[in-house]
Amino acid sequence: MSSSQRSRSAPSGDRRPASESDNVQSPGLLTPTRWHTSRGRQPQHRNESPRPSREAGKATTQGPASVTNSNSSVVTSEAGQDSEHTAATHSSSGSGGESPWLRKTLLTLDGGGVRGFSSLLILRALMMEIATLEQAESQAHNSVHPLQPRLRRPVRMQQNRTDTLRKDESPEQKQGPVFGPANTSSLFLPAHYFDYIAGTSTGGLIAIMLGRLHMTVDECLDAYENLADHVFGHPRQFHIRKPPWIPQDKYDHLRLEKVIKDIVKQRSPKGHNSTEFRQPNEDMCRTIVIAWQKLNVTGTRIPHLFRSYHHPKSTPDDILERNPGRPDNYQIWQVGRATSAAPFYFKTVRLEEEDEKSEYVDGGFGANNPTEEAYRSVKQLSNNNPRTVQILVSIGTGKNLEADPNPSAGYRLYMAYANTAAKWATQSEATHHTILDATRTFAEYFRLNVEHGIGKMKLDAWKGKKGCETLELIRTKTQEYLDSPDGQQQISHSARQLVNVRKARSSPEYIDRWERFCHGVEYACCVPTCLDGRDKRYEDRQALRRHVQESHASECNRLEFWLNDGKRFPEETTS
Repeated sequence: MSSSQRSRSAPSGDRRPASESDNVQSPGLLTPTRWHTSRGRQPQHRNESPRPSREAGKATTQGPASVTNSNSSVVTSEAGQDSEHTAATHSSSGSGGESPWLRKTLLTLDGGGVRGFSSLLILRALMMEIATLEQAESQAHNSVHPLQPRLRRPVRMQQNRTDTLRKDESPEQKQGPVFGPANTSSLFLPAHYFDYIAGTSTGGLIAIMLGRLHMTVDECLDAYENLADHVFGHPRQFHIRKPPWIPQDKYDHLRLEKVIKDIVKQRSPKGHNSTEFRQPNEDMCRTIVIAWQKLNVTGTRIPHLFRSYHHPKSTPDDILERNPGRPDNYQIWQVGRATSAAPFYFKTVRLEEEDEKSEYVDGGFGANNPTEEAYRSVKQLSNNNPRTVQILVSIGTGKNLEADPNPSAGYRLYMAYANTAAKWATQSEATHHTILDATRTFAEYFRLNVEHGIGKMKLDAWKGKKGCETLELIRTKTQEYLDSPDGQQQISHSARQLVNVRKARSSPEYIDRWERFCHGVEYACCVPTCLDGRDKRYEDRQALRRHVQESHASECNRLEFWLNDGKRFPEETTS
């Protein structure tokens, strides 16, 4: 099926009302929303004031934004309000004058333990295709083009990669994007192509590395391989996993915590492992990590969305809105630990905020595919406008339509979780069909997932020295998928769409916004006589220019000096 067919055709899929088990609340299916641009009123983004249409200067708005034709809509924001929507500038560059920043791009990553390695290999192939297109068409040598890349503090690369050739292999036997060494695709970061990166379980860990830490895919592959070896390569020696004995968690959670902290420390310019999950500049790529929270009063488990940004509460109330408000005051490693606390494998984690403790378990246990939750959350920022998301790329960890409730686990935990595990065994593909239906009119949706060979692999499978046998199987099956007609088409079409968006956003008309998105740049007035001093921040170069011209007219002969001197980067290193 072609990309366009996937994003527009209705599935015959698996859509049915979600049921609830004893202690797990099901997240409810998306209901596709329809509104027609040819007539009627268009929902506005939250915190937005109406703006006139720029199409030939013919239409004006009174109240909610009006629409001038069936192919365009104008929904923009007032500067200085919710930072999500200050991105939309109001000059005309495309159909109907719509800013390329107005509609969002979203990447979601399934959970699946060690199978998350396949997700990274697929994403690597996507970034390689993007690099090829960018270099051929724009002579862009990195994803911040035409800006200059900042110096980065890279995550240490492993010395002995398991994708090196074995003695009985020839170079011809290892071909394709999943086997090659680090290449030019490392200069093209997913965080510069996606407004939001979301994940659950091990997909949540990957989302943190890509979105919050701005790591390259190759850095993530190395870090992920290192994490798997340090954790799954060292199960507890006397672990008992058969009923009726009381089970002990199979792996030491302290090992997992240490690896996550080490990754954060290597990406922190000050060498700290306690970096906050909330990001210093919300105009940059945003991260969503899903875990399941146990309510203290009822014991019910509900999805909890750790966001790196402010998510204002919907008006009117949305019963499916997850924990809106300011981002949780947690460290990156704590969020990573919460989403990866898989029952039977790791100890659950308790996090405390404002004198209240909450218990979290692996986000993948309740919703292995985070796309529905993430898609809904992004839409809520614009009053559930169905046009909010323009490109949605969902990467899986292999198809598996059968339940595996881990029957060798301890009896008490097994009985508590078996029914829930069975209910959610097919959730990833069911969610895929739900999203396919919900996005078919307004968004380009791509589902990239290995069809055969790894879907039934246990989340802690780790065979061979440093897991070489497991990783080899994942690489081989992933390459087979990428070589298939469907895999090639999905990669090619999604890369093309993402490159088109990046080109539009980095055009001269939007270069200030592009600089904020890539580097988190803000500006401060450094004129010694300025009453505001260095504490006040201006969102872009033009805002500071206006301030100097209006408040310091005598300094206009040194305007460029003050503009360059006033550039400020966030404390944390980005790309």
